[in-house]
Amino acid sequence: MEKEILFKIKKKLERLGDKSIGETQTKESLINPLISALGWDVTDFDEVKLEYKHIRKATPVDYALLIEMTPKLYIEAKQLGANLDDYKWIAQILTYSTMAGVKWSILTDGNHYKLYNTTAEAKLEEKLFYEWRIKDLTETNIDKVVNFLNLLTKEKFEDDEIELAWQNHFEVTKVRKTLKKLIEDKDESLLNLIRKKTKLTRATIVNSLNKLKVKIDGTHVPDVSMVSPEPKTVKKGFTGKIPEKAVFLNDTFEVKTWKDLLVTVAEILIKQKPDVFNNLPDSQTMRTVFGGTFLTRDKNLLRIPHQLSNGLFLEINLDANTIVRVIKKRLLLGTGYKETDIKIFVKQ
Repeated sequence: MEKEILFKIKKKLERLGDKSIGETQTKESLINPLISALGWDVTDFDEVKLEYKHIRKATPVDYALLIEMTPKLYIEAKQLGANLDDYKWIAQILTYSTMAGVKWSILTDGNHYKLYNTTAEAKLEEKLFYEWRIKDLTETNIDKVVNFLNLLTKEKFEDDEIELAWQNHFEVTKVRKTLKKLIEDKDESLLNLIRKKTKLTRATIVNSLNKLKVKIDGTHVPDVSMVSPEPKTVKKGFTGKIPEKAVFLNDTFEVKTWKDLLVTVAEILIKQKPDVFNNLPDSQTMRTVFGGTFLTRDKNLLRIPHQLSNGLFLEINLDANTIVRVIKKRLLLGTGYKETDIKIFVKQ
């Protein structure tokens, strides 16, 4: 996803000013270029279907983005300037998606975009994953927006990398809201914990919290730090498949899960090149462009850490495709091997 595309769309919006254009022109001039920039071919009926109905009697949705003939993302377009916070528009796209069993949906007027996780077991407002306005993009904030939009590219969607980003976002949001409420309510359990740690009186703690004016803001950009930024290395991917064995350094070993494969390869590398492996957490090899890491000395930096035999911690809360990329592009390349030095076999 190139940020220049977004700036081009922004210029179109700026030229329009306060002028209104219809829904059809909004699609052609503003929405189609963005969909194309994300790697979806709007001219390919098998990839992007317009006025799509999942059943004959259903109300059509403006766009259905498909992978292997299966709708993965719905987009409902409104006239430029429409109020996307209007409940009827939100309910409309969520209803379309829910009825069709499509997890991801976008509501947009060509400038304002709102991405929803339709199937999330949460209140309506908590289903909103991410939103952005093209008119608000600047050189300062556009990189963060582009980093997130990369998850919506066809390539990333095929690997389901957005799933991990959503999980991060949803958990962080729940913790933030809970902590905020504890502070606002001056919850006794929280005050007791602070009192135990500080040895201060309750009145002093309450007074201090009031002085601090503790504020926990929502974040505009969800936490996508554990999402691997590299393109997929296997066209069909490993999603839904079960690993059976792998061949590495002329040795064959059997595995039952993708986690087993990741940990086994790491342990082999520790034995083969202990010093090089120990230095991996200090290099950029194991880091993502979003500031996350897959290998560290501090387990608190990981979602689900697994401690290796050398004391380092490895992230194991990863999908199959990400695990394969971490093995090939991080662990192997980082220790001086080639991606082709390992062969992975799955059960038929």
